[in-house]
Amino acid sequence: MRLAFAFLLLFSLAFSAPRATGAAEIADSANSIESGEARNLIENHKWAEAAIVLRSEITQNPGSLPIALDLARTLVLSGRREDALTVLEQRLNRERSAKIRTALIRRIRILAQVFLTSSDFQLHQDGVNLMMVRKYRTAREKFDKAIEQEPSNVDNLIRVGQCMVLAGDYDSAAERLRLARRLDPYEPEVRLWLGRALHQRGEINEAMEELKAAYDEQPGSEIAAIWYAEALVSLGQRDQALRVLENDVQRKPDNVGSLVALARLRLTNSSPRDSQAAWASRRDLQLALSRLPAYLDAASSSALPMPAAPSDSPSVIAASSDLSLDQRRPEEDLKREIDKLMATAEARISQL
Repeated sequence: MRLAFAFLLLFSLAFSAPRATGAAEIADSANSIESGEARNLIENHKWAEAAIVLRSEITQNPGSLPIALDLARTLVLSGRREDALTVLEQRLNRERSAKIRTALIRRIRILAQVFLTSSDFQLHQDGVNLMMVRKYRTAREKFDKAIEQEPSNVDNLIRVGQCMVLAGDYDSAAERLRLARRLDPYEPEVRLWLGRALHQRGEINEAMEELKAAYDEQPGSEIAAIWYAEALVSLGQRDQALRVLENDVQRKPDNVGSLVALARLRLTNSSPRDSQAAWASRRDLQLALSRLPAYLDAASSSALPMPAAPSDSPSVIAASSDLSLDQRRPEEDLKREIDKLMATAEARISQL
């Protein structure tokens, strides 16, 4: 019963393709298994044996989309997630249809994040609960235990990487997040946190590549804009950094963190006699103060996204759809910096 449920759930999550996504070709092909032998093995839940048969078939017919999907499904159900992802990546590299490529990327992302055991799900959920109260070191222990059970689960790898970055363990974070990126190169949160870890390690050029990708893929993400701008400053690209933060505030005017970062950048990277920078910083900080209540209300009402709850005792459980992490600073911290920057701006203006 557990395996039958697992098969049906994984099939619906990772291999169904709603026609609204524009990938009807995959939806049609995913419902047909090429050989009667493979079909019989799958109906009897003999995933490993079915994978062997399908391996042979895909060698003879490497361009077959149905065989690739069937093989990926049987591989993951036999506990070989990395092999399943490799099969889909290889098929993606051959595919020229934009619609099918989009649908294949969707399947890769889902397949990389599903939980294969209820115990792994429980450890992950415990870790997420601890992250919600900012107990990152204890949360890391939960995710480490989950990774011992499922080394290739991208959700766990990203979460433990986030905990490591927040604890200042950038070397370990980069290692875990690089593995997560290899398994799922399409998840922007992987690139965001890997970029941050690399930047903190001093690997600026590689960090820039990751942070720019995350920023481009997450318009409106305040932390992506701030971290990307900081990396640009490290490369001496102050004007570009200013544009990044200004664009973020235009997209989401209540992003107080970006307004404060913008004022800080104007003041710390300009001459004390730069009147334009002083007045612009003062304006940014006044806006930040006026928008601070709404910003903090949004922070208090937001919660870390939780994975889907298991149904009874499933063998395959859906992953959380959002791996972002609220990084708004505490009210006292923000007010302290705003007051300090405002004093600097006012002092410069008075001397003009």
